[in-house]
Amino acid sequence: MDNDHSRDRAEEVALFRFSVISEAVSPRLTPAERGLVVRALAARTWTTPEGVERCFARGTIDRWAAAYRRDGLAGLRPTPRSDRGRARAQGRWLEEAARMRRALPTRSASQIVDAIARAHGVALSERTVRAHLRRAGLTRAALTAEPARAFGRFEASRPNEIWTGDVLVGPFVPHPRVAGSKRAKLFVLVDDHSRLLVHGR
Repeated sequence: MDNDHSRDRAEEVALFRFSVISEAVSPRLTPAERGLVVRALAARTWTTPEGVERCFARGTIDRWAAAYRRDGLAGLRPTPRSDRGRARAQGRWLEEAARMRRALPTRSASQIVDAIARAHGVALSERTVRAHLRRAGLTRAALTAEPARAFGRFEASRPNEIWTGDVLVGPFVPHPRVAGSKRAKLFVLVDDHSRLLVHGR
């Protein structure tokens, strides 16, 4: 009875996945048209067999479409899960995902999952990969950010080569503030080499 239930459940999942990708697997589509269709499918909300509304990433839809073209409806059945060695195997593929992100920081988690699936036939969770990369400090924002530029001070090689100017906004004068009080401002020029106060007002 349990085996029959598992088979029925796998069939239900496969049929649902096919309903998601059916428009994208038409042989009449050009690659450009297929890309547009997949983007549209990824933007939609789907109701799963469990009654949960969710969206699917482009990488997921591409992976299901590739599995369907390769194995038909059987390729869309959920893969039986086994805990034996699963954590060790997943750790290996997460490290592979980290290497791929370091090699190309602009590569998305969806693209990484899809690349590993195509190269090794391993189906990773996009959410798990994204969380692993975030914990490892390998977000695309962090890897592609421009390094902060440091501006040194007092680096002139001789007097009068560089003057540094600044303005400090001070209190109201006269103080305490009364009608007609004005904000005091201190202007100063400093020679970058000798630290001489060239001018102050």
